[in-house]
Amino acid sequence: MKKILIIILVMIVSVILVAANTSPSTGTPILSLDGSDLKCLPVGDFDLETNDIYHIYDFRRDGASLNVLNMQFENSAKDYSTYTNNGLTNNLQYLTTAGPDGSGAYYFNAGNAEIEIINSPSLAFDSAGTYTWEFWILPGELNRDQKIITKQGSHIGGYDIRLSSENMIEFVSGYDYTNYLTAQYPLQMDQWYHVVVTYNNGQIKVYINSVEQTLIDFSMGWNGYPSTFVSDNTRNMYISAASDEVLHAVLDNIRIYNRILSQQEITNEYQMKHNILASQELASGTWTCAITPNDWYLDGTEKISNNYII
Repeated sequence: MKKILIIILVMIVSVILVAANTSPSTGTPILSLDGSDLKCLPVGDFDLETNDIYHIYDFRRDGASLNVLNMQFENSAKDYSTYTNNGLTNNLQYLTTAGPDGSGAYYFNAGNAEIEIINSPSLAFDSAGTYTWEFWILPGELNRDQKIITKQGSHIGGYDIRLSSENMIEFVSGYDYTNYLTAQYPLQMDQWYHVVVTYNNGQIKVYINSVEQTLIDFSMGWNGYPSTFVSDNTRNMYISAASDEVLHAVLDNIRIYNRILSQQEITNEYQMKHNILASQELASGTWTCAITPNDWYLDGTEKISNNYII
């Protein structure tokens, strides 16, 4: 009861502060090489109420974001990528100072808490493709299967990323629920974890706090063959899901990529070096970096850096 009262008080205070607050602003970012990496430097920040400013970064090549989903959960399910895969929230609580960096996060308090993201070509799942899913999670309940990111039709195709009843991260085939791989690293209550899942034509890897984990393929023991995955390009994506596997946790900084992140980029993200793009991610093209300033309550206007040609 005390925890619930504190959450309600935080929400009331947040509403009052937002009503009296103005949006922050920032200048044109500077994009340049830092050694062999790209670095995006914010300049000219201003906030009338002198609130701290949090910078939301989005690296782009030839005008397109490197990620197809960039949700920072700054009091909305806005996608800061050029793909604008914005979400629809249901029964969530925004915690202003939560998150691994204290910049705010969403509390999924079981019930029917979820974010629905309407299907788009950029979020399609091709079983022969390459993908990376990245997020921060603070579990609020253990010993129960809980959906974290899901895009699947039961016994048809797609995938689930979930927290298992053994408290481990699982990648599950929507085609056959006996087809899944489990990272052998049990998560604990009330502790933040940085999770990265990569998919390369059926080959799965899971990183927790930037360390690759040992996986067990349940299908091998149950069916005698490796897990099978089937494409899905029609169903909506959900973060959590209103079901008996609804998520009870705090989530932050969800990103999805149509490529495999390098080990260095995974480490950078775990260390929250969001303004640095590792050299392993670079390719020929015209690079820019977009910065959206946020003062913990409101977004300011997005500003795009100078071009950097590689």
